[in-house]
Amino acid sequence: MIQEVSTGLNPDGTPFDYNAFDPWWQFGTAGLRPPSGRAPGFWNADFTLAKDFHWTESRYFQFRWELYNALNHQSLGLPNTNWCLPPNPDGSVDAVHQFGCQFGKITNVQTDPRSMEFGLKFYW
Repeated sequence: MIQEVSTGLNPDGTPFDYNAFDPWWQFGTAGLRPPSGRAPGFWNADFTLAKDFHWTESRYFQFRWELYNALNHQSLGLPNTNWCLPPNPDGSVDAVHQFGCQFGKITNVQTDPRSMEFGLKFYW
């Protein structure tokens, strides 16, 4: 029952408040581009190690080692949303039935492979 019990029945005699739900044809809070709301999870871990070598109080070198995607984790990309079907049983193709149909398949990744960078910076 989706309604305050003390209010009784709706005017149409049902105990449900239909205004408590989104219409069935809306995605709610999924956003304007539904495929982005239906993508695999994304996470990334970057790492930096830095050491300062002081020459004087105001002048020093900084050595940096930075790793991007340090754990080399691949986050899968968005599924293909181009609508198509496999070829017809007789092997014929048309605008909808195509060879190489990739609908719903994930064929890319969102992250780059691990990369690292060394740096030496002088502050004065």
